[in-house]
Amino acid sequence: MRLALGLASLVISQSAWAIVNIENLRMDETQSGWAASTTLGANGKRGNTDEDNFSITGGVQYISDNLKRRDLLLYDAGQSQSQGDTYSESYFVHYRHTEQLTHSWAWESFLQHESEPLSNDSKRNLIGMNARYRLDSFPFNGFGGAGIMYEERSIELLGEKVEDTGTRFNFYLDSKYSLSETTDWKISLYAQPKTDDFDNLRTVVSTGLTTRINSVFAFTLDAAYTHDSEPLTEQKNYDFSYKTGINIRF
Repeated sequence: MRLALGLASLVISQSAWAIVNIENLRMDETQSGWAASTTLGANGKRGNTDEDNFSITGGVQYISDNLKRRDLLLYDAGQSQSQGDTYSESYFVHYRHTEQLTHSWAWESFLQHESEPLSNDSKRNLIGMNARYRLDSFPFNGFGGAGIMYEERSIELLGEKVEDTGTRFNFYLDSKYSLSETTDWKISLYAQPKTDDFDNLRTVVSTGLTTRINSVFAFTLDAAYTHDSEPLTEQKNYDFSYKTGINIRF
């Protein structure tokens, strides 16, 4: 088993209805056997307010000897406490099965669950499938995909449950470029329109830099812009987020 341990400032999932960039969370697909990755996070403060935040993020993967079959499980859990009382919890789990058909083409199926039970009991569940294509011709260097999924999402507001269900197309493009021997740059685009209403569209554009300081430490910087044409609540239909972190590999 190969094991990696990292420390980052942000958990996988930011809300129960955000698009999660799975391409950014995939593990090494070039070696057969078992692999595992875990990120532990903790921070807090003491004084006028006592606050503690904890998170665990990681994944487990199995790849067949011929590299044609891959099973990937990703997970994330976070908890925040103030004055000893828990006021926020978040959970994320994603399972993906991949069958590599050719060097370029793969077929995938997946299940996903996200929830924030203490934050208006928000939930998001997915089941779907997609084709994944390897892009290795200029100006692309990565993967593109197209598929379909069934989605359920809900949130409780003032004692009333607001729900949205239906099928969505899922299109994405993900490219990675080596800027130097130690620095990589990634850019991704996701688009998920409803199958019966293309005006009901969610998109994410994200970009990130990873600079390896040495064989053990690396610095990461990521930013993302998310847009939802029809959010569940009366909130802004866009978000901008960023994160930085130090990765420890051994």
